[in-house]
Amino acid sequence: QQLRKAKADRNVRICWADAELRRYRDELYLLPTQLPISEHETHWDLQQPLNLSDGRSLRIDGQVPLRNAIVRSRQDGVSIGVAANRPRRPLRLLFQESGLPPWVRERLPYLFIEDNLMAVGDQWLDHSFRDWLDAHQASLIFTDLQETKSMTAAVQHHPDQRQFQMDVDGH
Repeated sequence: QQLRKAKADRNVRICWADAELRRYRDELYLLPTQLPISEHETHWDLQQPLNLSDGRSLRIDGQVPLRNAIVRSRQDGVSIGVAANRPRRPLRLLFQESGLPPWVRERLPYLFIEDNLMAVGDQWLDHSFRDWLDAHQASLIFTDLQETKSMTAAVQHHPDQRQFQMDVDGH
């Protein structure tokens, strides 16, 4: 009933003991129950892998010099300079353009160096941080062990809004 009554632009979440059904952009996702990510702020020297909560981790693949960084949970209103010749882009717009579901966005760690956002997981890197990594022949790797395969289904709404048809695509 929640799926039928919810407006098309709402992210619906129906929970059971060990699974949940979510809707995003007219697709349904059957996922294991997602625990919320608590707010955090962790110092990282970029030398050793950094284990975050809930099976998430960041590491640098390659040798880089010591650098003081802070890894934080998701923050609203931040932007990142993905290209040197372009203005910084609000993450909100990058998330919308990429189609990354909200529950995946919430799990991405934000890497700051000197109060500047340098990376969002390994999804987006600031151009200056990417250049620095390239100069050291290194790369940033984000791993999320909770990221699991989900079943997606394209939802076709019928005009009377009391039924919907699903074409299921198991990943």
